[in-house]
Amino acid sequence: MTRHLIDHPKTRGETARLKHFLRVEKADKPQGTTKTLQRRMRSGQSQARLRAFLRIARQA
Repeated sequence: MTRHLIDHPKTRGETARLKHFLRVEKADKPQGTTKTLQRRMRSGQSQARLRAFLRIARQA
């Protein structure tokens, strides 16, 4: 007697396809650490540096 269609184990092709899909989805979404770095306020030193560069650019 043969098994019912539902009773058969998943094939390897489906799991490999799922792994690939999850890898693509994970690559599209930014990680939490990158979001934190983007939200972090810039330090006063980098702002002073930017002001200096802008001052030089205006003089040129």
